[in-house]
Order: sequence, then C-alpha cells, then structure tokens
Amino acid sequence: MRSIIPIAAIGAAAAAAYAVSSSSRKKEEESKTQGGKSFSQTASPKKSRVKNKEGAKILYFHAKWCMVCRRVKPALRDIETKHPDIKFLHIDIDEKPAVADKYRIAGVPAFVGILDGKTIARKEGFKNKEDLQKKVVDRVSGSKALPEVKE
Repeated sequence: MRSIIPIAAIGAAAAAAYAVSSSSRKKEEESKTQGGKSFSQTASPKKSRVKNKEGAKILYFHAKWCMVCRRVKPALRDIETKHPDIKFLHIDIDEKPAVADKYRIAGVPAFVGILDGKTIARKEGFKNKEDLQKKVVDRVSGSKALPEVKE
C-alpha cells in the first residue's frame, strides 16, 4: 500500500536541500585556490572599460528579443568603422541589468555618449543612422564644450 506524503513536507525538504547545495556551490565559486593563494572570480576585464574615464565612449544598450535592435546593427557597424577614436560598448540589458540601471535605461535600443567620464548625450530608440549620428556620435566625437546631460 502506498503512503501519502503531504505536499508541504516535500516542498520544505526540497527547499532545505537546495539551500544547502546552492550555498556550498556559491562558496566554491566565490573563492578558488591557485598555487596556495585564494582569488576571487568576480572581477571582469569588461568592467574596467566602462569605468575608464578617459576618452570617448558610446554605450549601446540592446536585448536579444528586441527587433529594432537588430535593425541598428548594420548602421552601428558602419558608424564604428568611421569613428575608430570612439569606443563602442555593446551591453545586453538582460545580461547586465546593473549597468542598465546605473544609466537609467528604460527602453532599448538606447545610446549613452560619454566623454571623459561625463554623460553628454542620451538617445532611446532608433529612427535612422543619420539621426543617431547627429544626436549622439557627433556630440561625442566633436567639441568638449558641449553641456553635460543630466541622467
């Protein structure tokens, strides 16, 4: 004869087992040992690119599910080749939500122009390449005398 186990008991037991296994896995991932020295794997070389305050950058926020973002790619590739002095950073909002939150991105595609650590241009949406060139790229590659945009 089969015994009946309450669903709540199964749920509590499964949750406790998951908590124990995930906490031990998390501790292993946080700190690995190499040559007797402990090091963290959380540092990413990509973080330093956004934090570097010198020079001109354009942050392009996109998502894989965004159809308009797919239309942006050819125009953005063309702009990137014409402006090698500007660093273009492509940021997927689903993979890097903290970066999107930091720059207060409400919709995709979105562009943030940064010059020497200061946000000087913002644009959400994409109409055409000329509009993007005029509202973001020209401001970043042009004069440093342009006013800072408040975020």
